[in-house]
Amino acid sequence: MIVIIVVIVAVVLIPVILVSSGVLEAGFTGKTLWDWIEAVGIPVVVVIIAGVFGLVAKRAGQRNEEQREIDIDRAREATLRSYLEVMSNLIIEKKLKDSKKDSPERAVAQAQTFMALRNLDGSRKSVLLQFLKESGLIDRGRNVISLYGADLDKANLSNVDLSGTCLSGVSLTKADLFNANLSNADLSDAILIGAILEKADLHNADLRNVDLTDTLVKKEKERIWKRLELYCLKLWRKIQK
Repeated sequence: MIVIIVVIVAVVLIPVILVSSGVLEAGFTGKTLWDWIEAVGIPVVVVIIAGVFGLVAKRAGQRNEEQREIDIDRAREATLRSYLEVMSNLIIEKKLKDSKKDSPERAVAQAQTFMALRNLDGSRKSVLLQFLKESGLIDRGRNVISLYGADLDKANLSNVDLSGTCLSGVSLTKADLFNANLSNADLSDAILIGAILEKADLHNADLRNVDLTDTLVKKEKERIWKRLELYCLKLWRKIQK
């Protein structure tokens, strides 16, 4: 508002000063103050006011977007906290690890896990998965919870120890598995499209039917092969000479 007032005053005063000082002549000195305002001031003020209101609206939109992101983040944090609380109760009070395969406890744990994963971001998916691993609920060959079809897309699992876990059929599209320990893990039928597998330990991992489309490791292998082909071609040309 202050900016608008300053601009209006400037638009009104500048022509007056220029006329009185003799800078504007040759037909301009006969103009009245209202003529100046009508010819120059009003259009300029309208444009400036429109610009200011546009800027205010943009800033309000940015604040709303920031608040929306904050609300989403809080909701995700609440989802994770609630999940950990429910699962801890099932593990300690209901003896989830010792429950039978078709028990209500396992059904609840399974449903809670899938619901939570659908609403969490990459870093919180990592927390959830590490919780399951450390609780012994996804051990390969004796997993209590099946993650087949679970949404672990874009999960931040770099440097995470997932050795000996059952990750069969999980979706790890664009997940970050840099330097992750996946040794002895069951990754059969897993989807790792676009995942980062650089320096990941896959020793003795079950990789049957794994989708490695556009993974960083695959691209790196392709680059190495191309370099090798070029090197061999250059070497062959030298030999021919």
